[in-house]
Amino acid sequence: MKIKKKLLSLAAVITTFSSAAAANGYWEYVEVCDYEQVEVQQPKTSCVYSGVLTTYINGYSGINHYSTHTANSHFDCSSSLYESQYRNTFNHSTQEWDIKHYTGVIPLIYQNQHFATSTETVKVEGSCRTEQVWIELCNNCQIP
Repeated sequence: MKIKKKLLSLAAVITTFSSAAAANGYWEYVEVCDYEQVEVQQPKTSCVYSGVLTTYINGYSGINHYSTHTANSHFDCSSSLYESQYRNTFNHSTQEWDIKHYTGVIPLIYQNQHFATSTETVKVEGSCRTEQVWIELCNNCQIP
């Protein structure tokens, strides 16, 4: 029984290749899967901080600073945030540009937990199968 199956398989292969040469193509087995688009909800947390950063270079000065941070999870924001910023400022008395380093701890003013929705293409589980496809050969192709 096994010998007959092998001979039939061999005969099918020989037939396929002999007919492929005459028809300028061949049959090939490929794995084919179905895909679908699904909506995915990603948890997000936004933390908003606002306050004054200060510097003591060439005298005390302060700037208003606003900072927003968003992360891909739900959590409690810290009550304050240390921020640092460099700014070029024009010194009118020396007629030159100064680089000032502002720092400070600014408080949390707003926190928001939400979900961001996106669409992703995913493989349908259990949908993959082997299919036979005809691969056509090119008649006048120049193969390098």
